[in-house]
Amino acid sequence: MTISYNKAGYQGSLFPEADEYALENASFRRVVSVLEDATPYGSNEAKVLGCSMKRPGDVAQVLAPLLANQAVEVFSAVLLDSRHRAIGYAEVSRGTINMAPVHPREVFGPAVRLGAAAIIVAHNHPSGDPTPSAEDFAVTKRLKEAGEIIGIPVLDHIVIGSNAARFSSLRESTKWPTS
Repeated sequence: MTISYNKAGYQGSLFPEADEYALENASFRRVVSVLEDATPYGSNEAKVLGCSMKRPGDVAQVLAPLLANQAVEVFSAVLLDSRHRAIGYAEVSRGTINMAPVHPREVFGPAVRLGAAAIIVAHNHPSGDPTPSAEDFAVTKRLKEAGEIIGIPVLDHIVIGSNAARFSSLRESTKWPTS
């Protein structure tokens, strides 16, 4: 759900306790709007917000409940502040059993709108095997290059297997793209 506006201003949100404050604060309205687009109220995605994402295991622990048991590949982005705490989560793409189409504009759009300092991307392998494919490395390289251009670095790409203990960090691999 997205917040809607008219000439009179704010029309309500999924965060009703914020309605009065939002009437007076335009930047708060923008942040709530982005969060509502990226994080439905009461959903599992809300558990991502505020989590520290300093190690690949941190990311896998938080995202495995969202991604591990999906029947298709789901590609997502965790939007981070300058201290690597999650300020947003966006499901970027749902694909098939062995691929999910990814384009930089869909990955970085929510990050730009929310003012993220960095992102970590992640996706699942429905097979349960978190071994990165050649396509995973190619997408990571493309996203890393796009992030460098717009000033929002890609810190890691995590592939989630069948559970939080089964994951791969492309940054920790020997094939992490260099500038």
